[in-house]
Amino acid sequence: MNRNQNANKKTVKRSGRKKTFPYVPVVLLIALLIFLGTLIYVMAKTGRFGDPNETEAPTEEITLPQTDPPATLPPETDPQTEPITEPVTEPETVPETEPETEPPVTYEEITVSTAGDLMFHMPQVNTAYRADTGTYDFTDVFQYIGKEMSAADLAILNFETTLGDPAYPYQSYPTFVSPDSVLDAVKGAGFDLMLYANNHTYDNGLYGVQRTVSKFKEYGLSWLGAREKPEDPTYGIVEVGGVKLGMINFAHDLGWDAVNRTINGIPISANDLQYIDLFNRYLHEAFYAEAESRISALKENGADLVLFFIHWGDEYYITPNDEQKEIAQKLCDLGVDAIIGSHPHVVQPVEVLNSTVDPERKTICFYSLGNYVSNQCRETLSSDYCHGNNKNTEMGLTVTLTIRKYSTGECMISGVDTMTTWVHRYLCADGFFDYRILPAEKAAKDPSAYGLDNDYYPAEAVATVNGVIGNAVEVFNSSLLLPEGIAA
Repeated sequence: MNRNQNANKKTVKRSGRKKTFPYVPVVLLIALLIFLGTLIYVMAKTGRFGDPNETEAPTEEITLPQTDPPATLPPETDPQTEPITEPVTEPETVPETEPETEPPVTYEEITVSTAGDLMFHMPQVNTAYRADTGTYDFTDVFQYIGKEMSAADLAILNFETTLGDPAYPYQSYPTFVSPDSVLDAVKGAGFDLMLYANNHTYDNGLYGVQRTVSKFKEYGLSWLGAREKPEDPTYGIVEVGGVKLGMINFAHDLGWDAVNRTINGIPISANDLQYIDLFNRYLHEAFYAEAESRISALKENGADLVLFFIHWGDEYYITPNDEQKEIAQKLCDLGVDAIIGSHPHVVQPVEVLNSTVDPERKTICFYSLGNYVSNQCRETLSSDYCHGNNKNTEMGLTVTLTIRKYSTGECMISGVDTMTTWVHRYLCADGFFDYRILPAEKAAKDPSAYGLDNDYYPAEAVATVNGVIGNAVEVFNSSLLLPEGIAA
């Protein structure tokens, strides 16, 4: 009740002095107590109740490792809402392509055919004479064999005689000088290259060497083993169908003196030695050094293969001697791919040699190809003189190497074939003998096509030669490892 409401009421007078109750201070005191109690309660609940002088302990600062901020920060998202995600799309697919394949392996292929000894004894020279023209014609000798030799990309022959001018008397054993027209027949039969390091190269002295080489040039024939001038090469690279063939030709001088040199028993001066590629039985190391130098030079100049033609061995023996075997192995070790021999006048065995330097290398060696044509036969030579092999002098072996150069750069002998030949020597009405070189196996099958009444001798020649050479050719062919994807 306020004072305005009590203003019109009667005032009651009390006896004595009475004190009034202090309402306002009490109320304030109560409110203060309630406030203090509440404050104490709150401090107790929050853990802030304690020593009023106690200060809040500082918190330990945690230092995070410094990292480079990302190049771009992802946009902030409201944590209470679902994150915004990009729509899922299928990854772009690249159309599949066929894997690249290696180009097929291809190759260039050539054939190289080599025949044995070409010799012209006087009965052959006499029968070639044409009285009506005063000339010599030897073309009939090759009548039945020219087709086989012309089929080769390169045909090679051991030219075991010298060429003399018409004013010079032609002669034969022991020193051979033949008419120039021999080369008409040789070239007409398809031959391309003459091997001219042999024991008869010096039969007409240095003049004969130089004149014969000049005639090779004149007829457009290549040659090995001898030179017209000291600076001329005696070996080199013959390129055939894209294949570079390194070729070397050496001959045994047959001498027994390493100082006073002879060839075929004819003394040869130090000056003249430089015109013919010769080796001596006592000078093997010098020969090997020269052979190694030439083989290296050929390979450095791009030769794909090296063929080594060598005149060696013992006449009329059908087996090679120890010297031949030693030299053959050394040439194999020096990196020669094929060795083709001559001089014994009979066919000798074929051998596949394994290099002692490179286990992967094999060299096929033909120790002797025998005679290609001569007057030597069972009628002109005694059996005793020829160690029982006089009939073998009628027979020869022609070797054909098939050579492939692959697109990979590899070049190799990819096959070897052989052909037995037999010389048909028969008496004509004019009293002279005629001579024909026959492919023996074909002649044995069809004698009349080759001017024969029977096939006895050609068949005998095939059997005899096959018995001598054995199966080495087949072994070599079966051992060939051709590049992948190419069948033999």
